Amino acid sequence: MYREKLTNKTPASFYSAAWREATPLGNGHIGASVYGYAAHERILDNHEDLWTGNTRPTLPDVSDQLPVVRRLLRENRFYEAQEVMGDALKVRGYHPEVAVPAPLCDLLIETPVRDGFTHYSRTLDMARGESVVRFFDRGEYVRRCFVSRADGALILELTGDLRNVTLEIDVHDPLNATRPFGRQGGELPTDVIRRAADGALFFQARARKAPRFGAALRMLAG
Repeated sequence: MYREKLTNKTPASFYSAAWREATPLGNGHIGASVYGYAAHERILDNHEDLWTGNTRPTLPDVSDQLPVVRRLLRENRFYEAQEVMGDALKVRGYHPEVAVPAPLCDLLIETPVRDGFTHYSRTLDMARGESVVRFFDRGEYVRRCFVSRADGALILELTGDLRNVTLEIDVHDPLNATRPFGRQGGELPTDVIRRAADGALFFQARARKAPRFGAALRMLAG
């Protein structure tokens, strides 16, 4: 029973990169990372089609280096042989950049503090693909979350005293953006549009060299 569950007693807290400790969810197309903050919850959402930062220059012809590679292999100089082609590509100006995920958006949940949060837990049920954040503050609060394969949506259930709880969709926190090795910052959406209508929140943005993308949040009371 418990072998399929991973329970944390604290929210994600990895310095400047809390996404590393967030609870991962997904359906193969949509991904979510639940940070598990009690007062200021943040759920990072991603989509498999959102990538940015890649460059693909024309591949130079380095076939003239094949005799060098073959000679080194015959001489059992394997380490040197494996470096020849890569070094030749760099010398001839081939410097591609690997694409990195572009955050879709963050779902933000603000929960007012009354006496202070106690009895906190953040659980990932790997058999059900479900995250559960649970804590007390003059009563129990529970957030259940999973990514539905059938509906292609992130499903979130909130229970507790929700009278002053607010929800918002925003760009991903730049302090926790994925930073590719050797680069100076994460790629974040720009040209952001937010609006509310008919009991729903709508979010649109644009990533570098990519068409517009967006998300919608519909709230149901039960």
